[in-house]
Amino acid sequence: SEMIATTSANLEKQRLQASQEVADSRKVLYLLVIGIPLISALLGVIFIVGHTRPLYKLMESTRRLKAGDLDHRVTGMKHEVGELATAFNEMAESLQEQVTKMQRAEQLAVLGELAAGLVHEIKNPMAGIKVAMEVLSKEANLSSEDKVATEKVVAEIARLDTLMKQFLNFAKPPKPQLAEIDVNAAIGSTLAFYARSGMGGREAAKSIEIIKQ
Repeated sequence: SEMIATTSANLEKQRLQASQEVADSRKVLYLLVIGIPLISALLGVIFIVGHTRPLYKLMESTRRLKAGDLDHRVTGMKHEVGELATAFNEMAESLQEQVTKMQRAEQLAVLGELAAGLVHEIKNPMAGIKVAMEVLSKEANLSSEDKVATEKVVAEIARLDTLMKQFLNFAKPPKPQLAEIDVNAAIGSTLAFYARSGMGGREAAKSIEIIKQ
Protein backbone atom coordinates (compact mmCIF):
# COMPACT_ATOMS: atom_id res chain seq x y z
CA SER A 1 0.00 0.00 0.00
CA GLU A 2 2.91 2.36 0.69
CA MET A 3 4.25 1.71 -2.82
CA ILE A 4 0.82 2.48 -4.32
CA ALA A 5 0.62 5.72 -2.37
CA THR A 6 4.09 6.75 -3.52
CA THR A 7 3.25 5.90 -7.12
CA SER A 8 -0.02 7.83 -6.93
CA ALA A 9 1.79 10.84 -5.49
CA ASN A 10 4.35 10.74 -8.29
CA LEU A 11 1.61 10.44 -10.93
CA GLU A 12 -0.28 13.38 -9.41
CA LYS A 13 2.89 15.42 -9.38
CA GLN A 14 3.57 14.61 -13.03
CA ARG A 15 -0.07 15.44 -13.89
CA LEU A 16 0.16 18.81 -12.19
CA GLN A 17 3.45 19.50 -13.91
CA ALA A 18 1.98 18.53 -17.28
CA SER A 19 -1.07 20.72 -16.62
CA GLN A 20 1.22 23.64 -15.79
CA GLU A 21 3.19 23.12 -18.97
CA VAL A 22 -0.03 23.02 -21.00
CA ALA A 23 -1.20 26.23 -19.32
CA ASP A 24 2.15 27.90 -20.08
CA SER A 25 1.95 26.72 -23.68
CA ARG A 26 -1.54 28.18 -23.98
CA LYS A 27 -0.32 31.52 -22.62
CA VAL A 28 2.52 31.58 -25.13
CA LEU A 29 0.10 30.64 -27.92
CA TYR A 30 -2.34 33.39 -26.89
CA LEU A 31 0.51 35.90 -26.76
CA LEU A 32 1.65 34.87 -30.25
CA VAL A 33 -1.90 35.01 -31.64
CA ILE A 34 -2.42 38.50 -30.23
CA GLY A 35 1.16 39.82 -30.55
CA ILE A 36 1.96 38.85 -34.14
CA PRO A 37 -0.84 40.98 -35.66
CA LEU A 38 0.09 43.87 -33.36
CA ILE A 39 3.75 43.62 -34.30
CA SER A 40 2.83 43.33 -37.98
CA ALA A 41 0.58 46.38 -37.74
CA LEU A 42 3.29 48.33 -35.93
CA LEU A 43 5.88 47.41 -38.54
CA GLY A 44 3.41 48.36 -41.29
CA VAL A 45 2.80 51.75 -39.69
CA ILE A 46 6.53 52.35 -39.37
CA PHE A 47 7.06 51.33 -43.01
CA ILE A 48 4.22 53.50 -44.30
CA VAL A 49 5.26 56.54 -42.25
CA GLY A 50 8.86 56.15 -43.34
CA HIS A 51 7.85 56.18 -47.01
CA THR A 52 4.98 58.65 -46.91
CA ARG A 53 6.73 61.33 -44.83
CA PRO A 54 9.19 62.22 -47.64
CA LEU A 55 6.28 62.34 -50.09
CA TYR A 56 4.40 64.72 -47.80
CA LYS A 57 7.57 66.82 -47.62
CA LEU A 58 7.76 66.93 -51.41
CA MET A 59 4.09 67.92 -51.60
CA GLU A 60 4.69 70.72 -49.09
CA SER A 61 7.70 71.89 -51.08
CA THR A 62 5.56 71.91 -54.23
CA ARG A 63 2.98 74.08 -52.47
CA ARG A 64 5.69 76.51 -51.36
CA LEU A 65 7.08 76.68 -54.88
CA LYS A 66 3.60 77.32 -56.26
CA ALA A 67 3.11 80.09 -53.70
CA GLY A 68 6.21 81.89 -55.06
CA ASP A 69 8.98 80.69 -52.74
CA LEU A 70 11.48 80.04 -55.53
CA ASP A 71 14.43 79.87 -53.13
CA HIS A 72 13.06 76.79 -51.34
CA ARG A 73 14.97 73.53 -51.83
CA VAL A 74 14.35 69.97 -50.59
CA THR A 75 17.10 68.44 -48.43
CA GLY A 76 17.71 65.35 -46.31
CA MET A 77 16.29 62.69 -48.63
CA LYS A 78 17.94 59.49 -49.85
CA HIS A 79 17.49 56.63 -52.30
CA GLU A 80 14.58 56.89 -54.78
CA VAL A 81 12.93 59.78 -52.95
CA GLY A 82 16.30 61.52 -52.95
CA GLU A 83 16.32 61.34 -56.76
CA LEU A 84 12.89 62.94 -56.79
CA ALA A 85 14.17 65.67 -54.48
CA THR A 86 17.13 66.30 -56.79
CA ALA A 87 14.81 66.58 -59.79
CA PHE A 88 12.57 68.94 -57.81
CA ASN A 89 15.52 71.17 -56.89
CA GLU A 90 16.70 71.28 -60.50
CA MET A 91 13.20 72.23 -61.62
CA ALA A 92 12.98 74.96 -58.97
CA GLU A 93 16.37 76.37 -59.99
CA SER A 94 15.40 76.38 -63.67
CA LEU A 95 12.11 78.07 -62.87
CA GLN A 96 13.91 80.70 -60.80
CA GLU A 97 16.27 81.43 -63.71
CA GLN A 98 13.34 81.77 -66.12
CA VAL A 99 11.50 84.13 -63.77
CA THR A 100 14.66 86.23 -63.37
CA LYS A 101 15.05 86.45 -67.15
CA MET A 102 11.40 87.44 -67.53
CA GLN A 103 11.77 90.15 -64.89
CA ARG A 104 14.91 91.40 -66.61
CA ALA A 105 13.11 91.47 -69.97
CA GLU A 106 10.21 93.41 -68.45
CA GLN A 107 12.65 95.92 -66.92
CA LEU A 108 14.37 96.39 -70.27
CA ALA A 109 11.02 96.89 -71.97
CA VAL A 110 10.02 99.56 -69.46
CA LEU A 111 13.44 101.19 -69.83
CA GLY A 112 13.02 101.21 -73.61
CA GLU A 113 9.63 102.92 -73.32
CA LEU A 114 11.06 105.54 -70.95
CA ALA A 115 14.01 106.14 -73.27
CA ALA A 116 11.70 106.54 -76.27
CA GLY A 117 9.58 109.09 -74.41
CA LEU A 118 12.68 110.97 -73.26
CA VAL A 119 14.05 111.13 -76.82
CA HIS A 120 10.77 112.56 -78.12
CA GLU A 121 10.74 115.15 -75.34
CA ILE A 122 14.28 116.25 -76.25
CA LYS A 123 13.77 116.23 -80.02
CA ASN A 124 10.85 118.67 -79.99
CA PRO A 125 12.69 121.65 -78.42
CA MET A 126 15.84 120.81 -80.36
CA ALA A 127 13.90 120.98 -83.61
CA GLY A 128 12.71 124.45 -82.68
CA ILE A 129 16.24 125.53 -81.79
CA LYS A 130 17.53 124.17 -85.10
CA VAL A 131 14.94 126.10 -87.12
CA ALA A 132 15.70 129.28 -85.18
CA MET A 133 19.43 128.91 -85.78
CA GLU A 134 18.89 128.27 -89.49
CA VAL A 135 16.77 131.43 -89.78
CA LEU A 136 19.29 133.40 -87.76
CA SER A 137 22.19 132.26 -89.95
CA LYS A 138 20.44 133.72 -93.01
CA GLU A 139 20.22 137.21 -91.53
CA ALA A 140 21.97 139.75 -93.79
CA ASN A 141 23.45 141.86 -91.02
CA LEU A 142 24.95 138.83 -89.25
CA SER A 143 28.73 138.89 -88.94
CA SER A 144 30.81 136.10 -90.40
CA GLU A 145 31.84 134.88 -86.93
CA ASP A 146 28.24 134.72 -85.76
CA LYS A 147 27.21 133.01 -88.96
CA VAL A 148 29.88 130.35 -88.46
CA ALA A 149 28.74 129.88 -84.85
CA THR A 150 25.08 129.48 -85.84
CA GLU A 151 25.97 127.02 -88.59
CA LYS A 152 28.04 125.05 -86.07
CA VAL A 153 25.07 124.98 -83.68
CA VAL A 154 22.85 123.69 -86.49
CA ALA A 155 25.42 121.00 -87.35
CA GLU A 156 25.70 119.91 -83.70
CA ILE A 157 21.92 119.75 -83.38
CA ALA A 158 21.79 117.57 -86.50
CA ARG A 159 24.47 115.31 -85.01
CA LEU A 160 22.56 115.03 -81.72
CA ASP A 161 19.38 114.28 -83.68
CA THR A 162 21.17 111.41 -85.43
CA LEU A 163 22.47 110.07 -82.10
CA MET A 164 18.98 110.20 -80.58
CA LYS A 165 17.54 108.33 -83.58
CA GLN A 166 20.18 105.64 -83.12
CA PHE A 167 19.45 105.48 -79.40
CA LEU A 168 15.73 105.24 -80.13
CA ASN A 169 16.35 102.38 -82.57
CA PHE A 170 18.41 100.62 -79.89
CA ALA A 171 15.78 101.13 -77.19
CA LYS A 172 12.95 100.14 -79.50
CA PRO A 173 14.33 98.17 -82.45
CA PRO A 174 12.32 98.44 -85.66
CA LYS A 175 10.85 95.43 -87.40
CA PRO A 176 13.52 93.48 -89.28
CA GLN A 177 13.60 93.97 -93.03
CA LEU A 178 14.83 90.98 -95.00
CA ALA A 179 17.13 91.62 -97.96
CA GLU A 180 19.56 89.66 -100.07
CA ILE A 181 23.24 90.23 -99.33
CA ASP A 182 26.58 88.98 -100.58
CA VAL A 183 27.70 86.60 -97.86
CA ASN A 184 31.30 86.53 -99.09
CA ALA A 185 31.49 90.32 -98.94
CA ALA A 186 30.01 90.36 -95.43
CA ILE A 187 32.51 87.75 -94.21
CA GLY A 188 35.38 89.61 -95.91
CA SER A 189 34.49 92.92 -94.27
CA THR A 190 34.16 91.19 -90.89
CA LEU A 191 37.59 89.59 -91.22
CA ALA A 192 39.11 92.88 -92.37
CA PHE A 193 37.60 94.66 -89.36
CA TYR A 194 38.94 91.95 -87.05
CA ALA A 195 42.42 92.26 -88.53
CA ARG A 196 42.46 96.07 -88.22
CA SER A 197 41.04 96.20 -84.69
CA GLY A 198 43.45 93.64 -83.23
CA MET A 199 40.67 92.00 -81.19
CA GLY A 200 41.85 89.21 -78.92
CA GLY A 201 45.47 90.39 -78.74
CA ARG A 202 48.58 89.03 -80.38
CA GLU A 203 48.42 85.63 -78.68
CA ALA A 204 44.86 85.09 -79.94
CA ALA A 205 45.88 86.21 -83.44
CA LYS A 206 48.67 83.63 -83.47
CA SER A 207 46.35 80.82 -82.34
CA ILE A 208 43.65 81.58 -84.92
CA GLU A 209 44.23 80.59 -88.50
CA ILE A 210 41.87 81.94 -91.17
CA ILE A 211 41.70 80.02 -94.44
CA LYS A 212 39.83 81.43 -97.44
CA GLN A 213 38.67 79.11 -100.21
